[in-house]
Amino acid sequence: TNGIMSIMFAHQSTEAWTTLCNSILNADMNICSSWANDTEMTGALKEGKAFLSSSVTVTAKPVEKYKFGSYRQIKEKIFEQVKNQVKSLFEAGFRGPDLLTACFGKAVREFGLYKTVEKADGSEVTVAELLELTRDAAFNAIISDIDTDSYTRFYIGWLHMFGFSEAEHDDVRRITQIGLNVDVDQLLKKKILINNGNKENLADMRTRCYEFKNLGQNQDSAMIDRVQKAMQLFTGTNRAQLLGFIKKFAIEPEGIFWRVINSLVETLPSDTIDYKAATGLANVKENLIKEARAIKEEVIETRDLHFGESE
Repeated sequence: TNGIMSIMFAHQSTEAWTTLCNSILNADMNICSSWANDTEMTGALKEGKAFLSSSVTVTAKPVEKYKFGSYRQIKEKIFEQVKNQVKSLFEAGFRGPDLLTACFGKAVREFGLYKTVEKADGSEVTVAELLELTRDAAFNAIISDIDTDSYTRFYIGWLHMFGFSEAEHDDVRRITQIGLNVDVDQLLKKKILINNGNKENLADMRTRCYEFKNLGQNQDSAMIDRVQKAMQLFTGTNRAQLLGFIKKFAIEPEGIFWRVINSLVETLPSDTIDYKAATGLANVKENLIKEARAIKEEVIETRDLHFGESE
């Protein structure tokens, strides 16, 4: 009864985490701490595949549990704890599924203080629901500091959580409801998401620019549209066109455009053309802005001169 158990776990499936957490909680134990470490090799057989690059060590011990807890109160605590956890993990370099799974331990620890957690209608909250709540809290924490339109916030938030891997349609639908004014149909129409049966995956720069030749060039375009168009132009050979685009939409060095570029550099998989384009733009930002500002605007005036005519 005084022992401590440590489990090293490297799995991104919420089903697997549900099994692990249920096993701990059903043994009258609770998670008392969890932390993530970079432990997994990234080459050889894992090349080009989706995998975790870290593992999470979970420590658990026997505890005396309270009889029941309020879901509303626990939800507030989990959102607060996960927000702090996401911030510290992001600063430590964790991204994508690694960042998400590292948050699970904190959430389950709060949940495991009680024998049961009940909603207002008296129904009992399951571990699976708790982990979905944790994922929602992590997504909300990621997008909360991104001051731009909902489409761009969704893109960056989804990239943080899932990268370009596929996700279940229900997961996509639920996440669009977390502080965002978008729905799945709009995301599919704009080719931000690509549908594959009952799953969706995030579209990359080339896919979206191929579908929409004038991507990002309307006055009401989402910022992710403009950024991806600039990334495409950067990979091309028409520098004048790139400079014209920068002059029109990205002339302010501290503007939203460049903050989104920085977010993509921090989040995109390093082996993608998108990452290379975003990194390239970020590296030559000052030169591009300087050259764009030097472009002379040509103003053509047409005048009708009527000599000798009276008004």
